Amino acid sequence: MAKLDPSGNFIWAKGFGGSGYYDTLGNLYDARCYAACILRDSTCGLYFCGHFQGDIDFDPGTQVVNLNTSGGTGAFICKLDTGGHYIWARQIGGLGFDCECDGLCLGENNSLYLTGTFSGTVDFDSGPNPIQPEQAMRHSLVHRTDHESPLADYALWPSAK
Repeated sequence: MAKLDPSGNFIWAKGFGGSGYYDTLGNLYDARCYAACILRDSTCGLYFCGHFQGDIDFDPGTQVVNLNTSGGTGAFICKLDTGGHYIWARQIGGLGFDCECDGLCLGENNSLYLTGTFSGTVDFDSGPNPIQPEQAMRHSLVHRTDHESPLADYALWPSAK
């Protein structure tokens, strides 16, 4: 991720990397992280979302803040300050099934709304009670989160088969 001024001059760049992951057959793959959407809030904080596989360090600084997908594709949302410094990162999914985030917008009081899709089991709050709808389908999701709790609201729709 890079920040440029209005004239296109370089201000800063940040990278996010990680280690590989093993599939269910024991094959080793490179870690992957794809950003799908980025936005700025009223305080110039930066949010970006997407999906990843493997262990990814979401802190572009010297600290290590790893999220792990446990073999599937997990969705993420990350917040950086205006200087590109890590504030927080959250994961959705990553329980061995696919979950992707492809849209992001801000609501009232800086509530964040994520859109995406998943199949199998999805975990919105990294807690002990994941959501497990009909396994055979791919589902669309809208998820609202805030700065206090990773799970505020969610809605699920079965996608067309």
